Amino acid sequence: MNKKILAGLSGIVVAGAFWACGSGEINEPTFDDTVIMNLYPKDDAEAASSFMKEAFASAREACKIDVDPAGCEARINAADPDKSGDVVSSSSVTEEPGPGNQGQTPVVPVSSSSIVINNNVSSSSVGPIIVDPTSSGSEGTPSQTVTGLGSCAPATATIEKGGSTGWAFKLNATNPAGVSVTQLMKGNFTWEFEGASTPSEAATGKLNSTPVSYANSGSYGAKVTVAVGTSVETITCTPLQVNGDPITGCECAPAAPTHDFTSEPSAVWTVTGCKTASEPLTYNWDGTAGEASFSKTFTAATPAYAPKLKVGNSDNTVIDVTCAPVKVTEGAEYEIKASQDKVVFEAAGTYAVVVSGGSSLTACRISCNANGPLTATAKGKTFTGSYYLNFEGIDVSWCNTTLDLELSAAATCEASWN
Repeated sequence: MNKKILAGLSGIVVAGAFWACGSGEINEPTFDDTVIMNLYPKDDAEAASSFMKEAFASAREACKIDVDPAGCEARINAADPDKSGDVVSSSSVTEEPGPGNQGQTPVVPVSSSSIVINNNVSSSSVGPIIVDPTSSGSEGTPSQTVTGLGSCAPATATIEKGGSTGWAFKLNATNPAGVSVTQLMKGNFTWEFEGASTPSEAATGKLNSTPVSYANSGSYGAKVTVAVGTSVETITCTPLQVNGDPITGCECAPAAPTHDFTSEPSAVWTVTGCKTASEPLTYNWDGTAGEASFSKTFTAATPAYAPKLKVGNSDNTVIDVTCAPVKVTEGAEYEIKASQDKVVFEAAGTYAVVVSGGSSLTACRISCNANGPLTATAKGKTFTGSYYLNFEGIDVSWCNTTLDLELSAAATCEASWN
């Protein structure tokens, strides 16, 4: 998670520098950066210095939910003049007179400035803005219940039992109430956490909560009440998954990599190898509870389909398991109708191939040519060669049937029989 800081000092020295926690990359601000920086009058050195200290303290607090908390704080310290002794030129902040400020309040082009204030990050999509440093709190008394201000979610969707994560509010750029980032800056945020063992005492008034710990496994929700001017909305957050005992070793595979729905409408997947100390295991396929095997009926060709599988255990652990896809065909993709007919496969992949040889055969032969090393797999057998590959050890059962032929490279294949 990236956090950015612009430390603005007027009248003494002006620090105008981006800072990125976590990855160390410098990010251009976006509309989702939801709080504009408060600026103090340029001649008020004492107020500016106080603000500078508060901004860096908030940035360090934001590091607690960063992917690299220690490294994040170290980089914040390196940017802090009180810690590093560095002085940054004031050239990156433009001072222009604004309405009623008699040239005392700098105008910050928002497209090039960003700050963490109480874990909140500034926005860039609304053009130059002058912020009144004397304003604080919410404008007006909340009296109108609205919907669509934004959404909220845990900073990390899944954590382990005993772990912690922060929660974040995200402003909807097209919210029906028309709340702007400058109005949001003066709003109040009250967080409620379900099942938290150590809810943050500093959660109120922040777009992003400080980390919240969870001692027990399970799925837990949260709510944030946002009050901006006369508008108020209570938003239900995307739930957090807290896993208990781990589940390991799961593998999900189809019965075959290709499936001809004209001969059999349903394709089948099976999950195997799952291990856990907290049995029994549960399986959810495409949003529906089921068993270790799953079938899906097809009525049309599909280039690739894989079900979404979640595996759970009795300690509330839920993991996502990736299933291998199936290519669904309407009949065979390729058919070799006459002995020594050639079929060109222009790329590596898995193909449904029918070798037609009639009803009274004594032998069936298949071979492929490629521009280099080639591996072919069909009916559970693997064949390898270089430039030329002969399917050794096959019999008449390979004719008059659909083969799921998997090739490691482009090739030209043919069959013969007698």
